[in-house]
Parts: sequence; structure tokens; C-alpha cells
Amino acid sequence: QHIATDYFKRLTSGKYVAIQFVKDDLNLIGRSGQKYRVIELSTGAQEQLYVALRLALSSVIADIITVPILIDDGFVNFDSIRRQTMIDILQEIAKKQQIFYFTTSFSHTTKINVINL
Repeated sequence: QHIATDYFKRLTSGKYVAIQFVKDDLNLIGRSGQKYRVIELSTGAQEQLYVALRLALSSVIADIITVPILIDDGFVNFDSIRRQTMIDILQEIAKKQQIFYFTTSFSHTTKINVINL
């Protein structure tokens, strides 16, 4: 939960500061303290939440089993700021876990370990 909250907070530029698990649902806490249900979030925020949850789960189970993360243009609906934040998060995760990130975007081709096909 802590890892997912950190990723989500970073991806939303601090608009949401906490994720609460409530029975079979999630509540998101805004910086003003207001609670939101997932259905109340914008489509972009929902995508950011689901990415944060998946990456957090992958980090948590990495102690038991480390599998590569495969991402195929998973951030096409992110604006440039959120996409760069996502790339920064992936670079942090890549220190412990292998990541394959396939994209048609040319904005990241100067990074190390990138193969242009």
C-alpha cells in the first residue's frame, strides 16, 4: 500500500496523497483530505492508479520471485510530465528488476540501454 501510494502521489503531482483499502474497494485521499472512490477519478487518474498498484505488487513479490516487467506503450494517455515521472519510476525499479518498455514514442531514445527497431 505504501509503495502504490508513493507512485500514485508522484504520478498525480501530489493531488492524491493516500490509498485506503476498504473491504472490496479503494478510497483515494486528496491533498485536502477529501475521499474519492475510483469511479470518481478521471480516466487518466484511474490509469495512473492501476499502474501504481501493478508496479507496487511487482515490487512486493520481487522478494519471492523476480519476473521481468513487460510494458507495451502503456503510457500513451499520459501527458509529457506524467510520462516522464513514469520513466523516472521505471528507472528506479529497473535497478532491482528487469523492464522491457516498448513504445513508438521517440522522446526517450537518448536513454541508455535503448534499442531502436
